Amino acid sequence: MAAFNLRSAPSRNLGLRDQRGHPLRQVSQEAPPAAPAQSNEEYLRSFRTAVDRISDEVEAFAEQVDVWTTDFLRHKDVPEERRKELHFKNTLRLLNTLSDIADKSAQKRIQESGGALRFSGSFQLDPNGKEIPKLDNPQTFLESSDTWKLVQRLYKFQFEFQGALKQRIEEQEAQRTPSITSPQDVSTESKRIWEEFLASEASARERCEILAWLEGKSGVTEDKLEEKMQQLEIQSGTNGTWSGGWMNSRAEVKNAKRFRNVDGPLSEDGPIIRANDGIATLVSHLDPDAPSRELRQVAKEDSHREMAHWGRCYQMLRTRSAEETVEEFCKDRQESWRAATLGVFSSAPEQRVCIPGADCGALFRRMCYSAARNPKADRYEQACYGLLGGYIPAVDAVAEDRDDYRYARVNAELIWQFDAYVRSKHPELIPRTIDRFDAGVPDAGSEALFSLAHKWGQRSPAQSVQDVFMENRFLNLTTFLGAFLSKHETQADGVPADLRSRMEAPDIPVAQDDPKWSFPFKLDPLLNDENVLRLVTHLVLIYDSFRWCSPTSADDSISRSPNAGEPLATLHRNIILHYINFLQRAGKFELIPTYAAHLGHEIGPRRIAPELLQITSTDEKRMIVNLLEENDLSMKNLLEGLFVWALETSSLGNDNPAQPRFRMIIDKWDGKRYPDILRDRFGELPPSAPLEETIPDDEAMILRAMEWVLLVDGHWETSFVVLSLAMVGFLRSGKYYAAKALLDVASFKDVSEQKTPYYFKHSFNLADDGLPAEAEDIIHVNSEGQDSCANIMIEQAQAFIDMEALVRAISAIETWAEFVALHRPGDGTLAAFSPDNRAVARDIMDDLQQAMQPLLHDEFLLDLVNFEAPEYHNLQTALTSVRRAYLPEVILAYLACLSVATTVTGRDYISVAYEVARDIARKSGALVADAFVAAGRMEELVTSMALASRVLLGQLQECGDDKRAKAALKKKRWQEEAWRIWDIGRLK
Repeated sequence: MAAFNLRSAPSRNLGLRDQRGHPLRQVSQEAPPAAPAQSNEEYLRSFRTAVDRISDEVEAFAEQVDVWTTDFLRHKDVPEERRKELHFKNTLRLLNTLSDIADKSAQKRIQESGGALRFSGSFQLDPNGKEIPKLDNPQTFLESSDTWKLVQRLYKFQFEFQGALKQRIEEQEAQRTPSITSPQDVSTESKRIWEEFLASEASARERCEILAWLEGKSGVTEDKLEEKMQQLEIQSGTNGTWSGGWMNSRAEVKNAKRFRNVDGPLSEDGPIIRANDGIATLVSHLDPDAPSRELRQVAKEDSHREMAHWGRCYQMLRTRSAEETVEEFCKDRQESWRAATLGVFSSAPEQRVCIPGADCGALFRRMCYSAARNPKADRYEQACYGLLGGYIPAVDAVAEDRDDYRYARVNAELIWQFDAYVRSKHPELIPRTIDRFDAGVPDAGSEALFSLAHKWGQRSPAQSVQDVFMENRFLNLTTFLGAFLSKHETQADGVPADLRSRMEAPDIPVAQDDPKWSFPFKLDPLLNDENVLRLVTHLVLIYDSFRWCSPTSADDSISRSPNAGEPLATLHRNIILHYINFLQRAGKFELIPTYAAHLGHEIGPRRIAPELLQITSTDEKRMIVNLLEENDLSMKNLLEGLFVWALETSSLGNDNPAQPRFRMIIDKWDGKRYPDILRDRFGELPPSAPLEETIPDDEAMILRAMEWVLLVDGHWETSFVVLSLAMVGFLRSGKYYAAKALLDVASFKDVSEQKTPYYFKHSFNLADDGLPAEAEDIIHVNSEGQDSCANIMIEQAQAFIDMEALVRAISAIETWAEFVALHRPGDGTLAAFSPDNRAVARDIMDDLQQAMQPLLHDEFLLDLVNFEAPEYHNLQTALTSVRRAYLPEVILAYLACLSVATTVTGRDYISVAYEVARDIARKSGALVADAFVAAGRMEELVTSMALASRVLLGQLQECGDDKRAKAALKKKRWQEEAWRIWDIGRLK
């Protein structure tokens, strides 16, 4: 991108490598050792309270970014050059608006603080005990506003003024006369060269913009200088009304001449003139060079007046005040010679460098440089000439703040650059007798601005960013920040999501000795200062948008990532993601989609999953889904990302052995006792606790991720992929109650009724036989027709349907176990059932029989569509392990239930047990038989069937000679004679 003319290269720190591939030396950016000062909940609560005060600015920025993004997308089909032009204008409008918002916010904070701009020094602590400046500090807002103004100036120069300047230079070049014959021609030619210099040297124009920005924010310097000048004027006795030079010294010289009766000038070797204090020796002449020539002084009042005069000149040269120019100031005080020595008569207001004479001011600049080094001159006089000649130490001597220090260096670099340009492009204008201009001042190169901490104290985060921009190293900083985020934990510990694990850290080859990758300030403050973080993030968005604007990128849409493997884009996504994490901690969930759109169509939804999982309100979730769809983000990747993140942060996983954590059968066989079932054997949790309170946090996170399935329209297959994987994870880990809770969140019936309107025009349960008549008009189907579409959808959901059936069967067994437990005294025998209890028992058993039917079909827990699930390389393997782990236990428990039901409700249920055995023995029961064989429980199945037979024989034996009972058995085709051979007790 051409914006800001920034050079991109990676940092020499934090995961970056040199050109030989070796890790670069690490710059210490270590966070302090963890020492929590407050709980995570307290921190988030206080953090959100503080953020409420800046919520207007945060929301206003997001609103403008949304408008800017929409405008960009609207022009994506426009021809390339026109699209870039429109985008430049829209971006300039965005920067202007954001700068205005920041400025209004700063003015508001200043008014609230009573006009005090001092840094309050008040801090708050994050959970790690790290100090973070409070978000409502007026100084931070003012510095942020100043930074936005600097960015606005640089951007405006790059994409608006530079083209106009080049065009104007070309026009002047065409009208240029070959000869220079008059002073007017000399002046015109010098101005033309200056404008040519600005048009051809982009860095020079940038320096001019930076100087203008420093002049615009010179309030502190101007106030301090004004106070000092007023004191000097009071000491001089003039109160700003003096004229005519050194009046007190002139009076002393006149008295000396009158006393000695001298008509002409006094001789420099003549009598000494003493000052009023009787110690200092006064000058005998009144020309400006007299003090240095005679090595004498002027009167004390004149010295104060002289200092005040030069101080006023310096103030006007430094701030370029429009109220009064140096020329007007000197003329009003009858000292125009001073203005002439400063070159103001030959400098136009728009020129930053004095260019009088045919040599474009080369000789004048060297004269100023020499004058600035005169040790006998007043320090403000030295500073004036130092500004004109580029002598930095003279300006540093009177600097009032960090901005004066910056101004001296940028101004000097501009002067040296122009001198070198004239010598290179127009060597005929500078005589050979004039030496090459070389200030030879240390601490004035590209690293100068980063050495401020020694004199002016620790820079604020905003000032650090300003220095980076002034040194043309913003992309170096963002690369450095992106790498830093990928290596260090920077988010609040109160957020369950691990922000660092979502960061990418590509290795980028750089030159290890490149000074552009050295930053003498820590990065933590930049990331913890919300105003600076917001500024950097939005500038990253702007920079990346121009890369997307390029026709060479894979996708012209701003809502899609360019080359995903590009290191700079990857590291920039880390910064955007960190800002999204800030929005989540601040509770600004509705703003997340605006910035997620800039993470990429495919990548964005996956990266923001942890932030979205913190949302609990269904209305907020639905709003977020709508906003994500408006920003053209992949809902498929959203559902997958939510599940994957929740799974990775849980104790579940692909490698967990498939084994229930409970046993459903108690082996107590003696006489007429049968397999028993206990409610408290279903896991380690107390049965009296509500289900939602018994789910651990990591399992609850998965359930929360599954809630989004019901909020996303369509995406049927993806929805059941994640639902199936979640259910598989629960069942493989023996998390029965979590699996049961999942059905409360998103059962097949609920999902079907929510999603069928997207494919058909009506809502219904797709598992019901056939489609309802009103659903014949289809919206989204394939060419094979609606029945085929419905069948395919059923196949895609079949794995989840089967696991849902398994969970519901276990739940039905659990219900029967609870019912039986209520009627079993302490000795373990079953009490006699009343007719009402028998009716309830039959209803429960009927429900259990219905719940067990799906488990015995020949395609139970088969992956019919071969899901591509990276979390489970082969879903069928996982389903098979679940089948082998659960089916034997559930069927054996079911047989036990049938046996118990036979003893309390009648002998009808025992026949069902034989039907189960028959189904398993058939070819269609091969999967069930395989489960018993793989689990090593086939022998137990045979034993259970033998015991069921024994139950029936026992019932027949108890009938005895009861004729009515025998008649009832005969009607039902039970032949006592056929069973007596099994009456082992009688045979004995």
